[in-house]
Amino acid sequence: MISVDLVEDGRLFGVSYRLNTASRILEKLVKKEVISKPENEHALWIADMLSAMDQSSTFHNSRAFPCVLATMVRPEYFGAKLDAAVFDTLHDKEFYDRLYQTLSSGGKDVYLNEQELRQASLFLRTFSNRVMHRLTRY
Repeated sequence: MISVDLVEDGRLFGVSYRLNTASRILEKLVKKEVISKPENEHALWIADMLSAMDQSSTFHNSRAFPCVLATMVRPEYFGAKLDAAVFDTLHDKEFYDRLYQTLSSGGKDVYLNEQELRQASLFLRTFSNRVMHRLTRY
């Protein structure tokens, strides 16, 4: 029988992997590289998750996201926002909505400039690392 901890660990690993993929997608957008179909799916999933967690967001996806999973990683989300607050742009509330819109489009519509794409990539990588850190408790 699989323990509850292993199931939770699997979910956390999946979130971290998708966040890391979304970070790489933003780096690809800076380089004007093509986003693959699987990457597009990860970007959409992350946009849904981020908008579900960020209750101050004015951007809402039409698809419902599992609120339990969003709640599970919400502390890491806000921790990553605090870590990223060294960037002036990341204080801008609209920045996150534009990030969600960019990810939701799979990179087809880019609402961030080059510097913001780099900052958003770093934010998502930091978020991914914070989620992965929860798995190092063993």
